[in-house]
Amino acid sequence: MNIIASDIKGNQERYVHAERFTQETYPIPVTYRLKGPLDNSRLAEVIDRIVENTPVLMTRFATSEKGIAAHYAATRPRLEVEELPAGMTEDEIYALVQTTVFQKPEDLTAHEMVRLKLYRIGPDDALLLLSLHHAVSDGMSMGLLAQQIEAGYNGQDIDAGRDFYAVTADQDPSEASRSYWNEHLAGQEQPPKMPEDIALSREASDPRPVIVPLDRAHLERVAQAWNVTQFSAFATLSQAVFARAVGAEKMALSFQSAGRRSIPNSARSIGPFSNALILTAALAPDTPLAVLASEQQRRIREAVRHEDYPYQSVVRDTGLQPSFGINWFPAAAPIHLTGLAPAHRTLVDTRTNYDIDFPSSRVRPRWSWSPITDPTCSAGPVSNM
Repeated sequence: MNIIASDIKGNQERYVHAERFTQETYPIPVTYRLKGPLDNSRLAEVIDRIVENTPVLMTRFATSEKGIAAHYAATRPRLEVEELPAGMTEDEIYALVQTTVFQKPEDLTAHEMVRLKLYRIGPDDALLLLSLHHAVSDGMSMGLLAQQIEAGYNGQDIDAGRDFYAVTADQDPSEASRSYWNEHLAGQEQPPKMPEDIALSREASDPRPVIVPLDRAHLERVAQAWNVTQFSAFATLSQAVFARAVGAEKMALSFQSAGRRSIPNSARSIGPFSNALILTAALAPDTPLAVLASEQQRRIREAVRHEDYPYQSVVRDTGLQPSFGINWFPAAAPIHLTGLAPAHRTLVDTRTNYDIDFPSSRVRPRWSWSPITDPTCSAGPVSNM
């Protein structure tokens, strides 16, 4: 067995343990619709080169004396091609993709950590599925993988970045970050759980999360009015809405950070760098939402400066479990493959333990989240939620 690490840490540790000890599975699946005369062989050859030069994509996990060991699989994942029957509807194709992506790995082999598939739909029409498990990737890595595929297919040099294991080999959490989280969360009460009606919705026959579309234009206006980033505004509204729903004045959520800021030479590397950070909030009913948003932004920036201390270590040290987590996926640029129409990225709906998804759009949805679309709520105090 070609051992990479005898005791994995950080994001790998978190997601491997989650995969082993829960019923959930944790892929990051995206698709690209490829319209035009695609060269299957060239695409497969480019993906082969990328995987060969990216050791983390050939990782397998197994129990070791120290914990969970990472080692290289005997064979590497390759692009699989499947011809779809004529006449399949878009819904049927999407259901097929979901079935492929959300098969829970049996032994965390490399092929189950990385699923690369091309569905041939018809002449000059195909769907490319890129699905990397959270234990070998993160959201930023999905964009880097697409960029590498684009460059290789178009005959350009592939900027693969440095090996994940090489750039993280000597990276240990700083004492300053450990102290920050333990002091910041000391004495923090365990926040209430997700409202029962939301939690129960995930236990019904439909395993998908609750989907609440956001009107991006309204979110932009709220953020500008409060003089904060859109993410800070969204985090503030999330805290306020759920605090009101459960009748609490103190909340804690988790959010993903890039996890690369303290790791030199990691900007172009594919790997599980991201970390979850805990954001707390005190929500007195008379607190103006703009004031709360400013405080939340300050705490977000402070947390990001200490992102090198792993989430699971924070939870073990403090015992604090956030009520819910939010993910923020910036829009990705389309990929341009020679001879094909621009291909836009689509995120496949998760079937993991995320309770609510908030996809944002610049097109006004048929129904939306009232705190963002209602200026009366967003301009007033927490009690307006």
